[in-house]
Formats: sequence, structure tokens, C-alpha cells
Amino acid sequence: NKHAVIAICSTTGNGDAPENASRFLRFLKKPPPPAAAGASSSSPPLHRVAFAVLGLGDTNYDQFCASGKAIDRKLAEWGGTRAVPLACADEATGLEATVE
Repeated sequence: NKHAVIAICSTTGNGDAPENASRFLRFLKKPPPPAAAGASSSSPPLHRVAFAVLGLGDTNYDQFCASGKAIDRKLAEWGGTRAVPLACADEATGLEATVE
């Protein structure tokens, strides 16, 4: 059985996470915690998680969708399974096509 996680994250300024996501992103950047009780010691912490990430950004900035890209990368490093590829919506060209 897999659990589903959907993360939607904007990028502010030049690659910064918004205030309400910065704590989560700092947590993900730490080394993964040890396996939970009852789990195989070789199982990564998110081995039962399927995830999808939507990054919101603006290509007028150098660090386009940096927060969303970081969350996507770290969830995979922690053992999650990418349900769909990372989607990056661009404010400069219109978010609608990617979001739909």
C-alpha cells in the first residue's frame, strides 16, 4: 500500500521558498531519519509514498521553480516514488496549461 503526497510550491524572489514552505524544505534537506519501527532497516523513510510536485515560478528569474524542484528531488532521495514527472508552471507564459 502506498500513501499519496501532492506538493504545490511557489518560488519567491530568486529561488527562495515561500515562508509557509521554508520549514518543510529545511527539514527535507536534512539527512533522512532512520527506518521506522517494524520497517526493514534498509528501507528508505518514504518507501511507501507516491508523490507528485507542481512548482510555480517565473522564468524571468534565474532560479525558476527552485523550491518545487528541490522538494521533488528530496522526496525521491528519501525513497518516495514519483507518480508523475515534476511539473513547472511559468507565470511569464501562463500557468494554466501546466496546471490543467
